Amino acid sequence: MRLLLAFALLLLCSLPAIVLARPNGSGTCFALATDLMRNMGPLGFTLFGGSNGWTLQPSGAATYTPGQPFRLNLVNVANAQAQWRGLLAYAVDSNGARVGTWTLDTANTNLRILESAGNVQCLPAASTLTHTSRADKPSGAQISTWTGQGISGPITFNVIVTETGLKAAIFSQTFQQQGAPVQTPGGNSGQPATTPQGGQPVTRVAART
Repeated sequence: MRLLLAFALLLLCSLPAIVLARPNGSGTCFALATDLMRNMGPLGFTLFGGSNGWTLQPSGAATYTPGQPFRLNLVNVANAQAQWRGLLAYAVDSNGARVGTWTLDTANTNLRILESAGNVQCLPAASTLTHTSRADKPSGAQISTWTGQGISGPITFNVIVTETGLKAAIFSQTFQQQGAPVQTPGGNSGQPATTPQGGQPVTRVAART
């Protein structure tokens, strides 16, 4: 009986580590609810049906230029006081192939390049961004600079954001190439894809991002 009580106490003490954002980055390379459910522990965040107000906001023009730095901020347009803890972000082209590279700002120690998650390599190299700390970070904080070499057409960022209060949002956001005709595959240009159910929580899944 004492052994069982000790095991139960150990399990209860470990739960906060399971459900909070992982301190050293995302546990998956992919911004998919199915990956979160499959790769994470039995408990997790409330998963919202859309961005829950989070958006990637460019520091300059809302369009990107191939080969030129594209600086992005993570902003919550629904709640300026919102804070985020965990992040996973990468860009794909119109064919769904992961493209571009992230350049870390030396002053920002909250982020790093995610090279792998478990036994899965996050390829191409430097294409996937994640956090280094589960400390709260303010809405509006600049996350990093993305550059797309040798690509054209719209790009879509796939993003997971985890928040204080055990909440998580998965969303996609499309940006157009500078001077190109407007196309909107998988989302609105410069805006998160449509949020079903008004951004209300739709399910509870395991998430340690």
